[in-house]
Amino acid sequence: MEIEQLFGQPTNEQNLVSLFDVILGLSILTLMVLFFFISIAYLFNNAQTNNPDMPENSVTPVATSLNQTNNAGISQETSLTPVAITPLIQANNPNIQETSVIPVATQLLNTQIPQLTPNQQYIKNSSQIQQNILRTLSIQNAIYQALFKEFQHDLPYWLAEIDHATLTMRFQNPDLFFDIGSSSLNRHYQSILADFFPRYLKILQKHKAAIEAISIEGHTSSEWRGSRSKDIAYFNNMALSQARTRAVLEYCLLQPSVSQYKEWLRSLLTANGLSSGRIIQENGIEKIEYSRRVEFRIHTW
Repeated sequence: MEIEQLFGQPTNEQNLVSLFDVILGLSILTLMVLFFFISIAYLFNNAQTNNPDMPENSVTPVATSLNQTNNAGISQETSLTPVAITPLIQANNPNIQETSVIPVATQLLNTQIPQLTPNQQYIKNSSQIQQNILRTLSIQNAIYQALFKEFQHDLPYWLAEIDHATLTMRFQNPDLFFDIGSSSLNRHYQSILADFFPRYLKILQKHKAAIEAISIEGHTSSEWRGSRSKDIAYFNNMALSQARTRAVLEYCLLQPSVSQYKEWLRSLLTANGLSSGRIIQENGIEKIEYSRRVEFRIHTW
């Protein structure tokens, strides 16, 4: 004993105490570093939550830097998941089990990425919806103005009108353009369509990126001569309105002046016969002549 004390050689008991102190010190240091990064991430997350006016890009670089610091062993192509960063935490402290590391890793990742509050997300979504509505209204107004400028002097002679809200070119009383009960176009209506349709397409071509579909719609009144019931009148008018819209579509597409638009038109032009499903009324009374009509309607995105 005196020789060991004289030359300062440690005993086995002293060796064990020194080794235990080293392990304990490393463990405490590892936990301090881990909680240090968690505290920094928590502070930045609180800064974003308490200051909703702070731009997201002022917090994101810090969170990104924190991710890169904590996960220096992960390549940029590896996604930051609790499972991905678990080995790094265990490497600093082998005694920690994986099941106890994953919850800590999950919390760490969640605190690093600033999340929008429900109110902030609602405001963001509402702003996007408002922007989409304003964009759609702006496009529709531009199309309407172009159509009105082109056809304003022709509308009275064609017995037609343009509906601003639905971008519908409406030809009233098609009985003037078809023989009664017939789907064959008379010469008068043929001349109108030959003048109208090429000019119409020329305008739409300038806005084709915003156009989803063009529909030719045939409408009738609720009347049908000699019908015994409303059902029979409806079925007969359905067949008539469908036949008339097909006749209009065929005549328009066969015009030589629209051949350059034909491929484009085939992808979005439809012909729909709607019978008396959408009659026009005034004070609850059907307006027979106004209910009978052919419409060219533009549908925008």
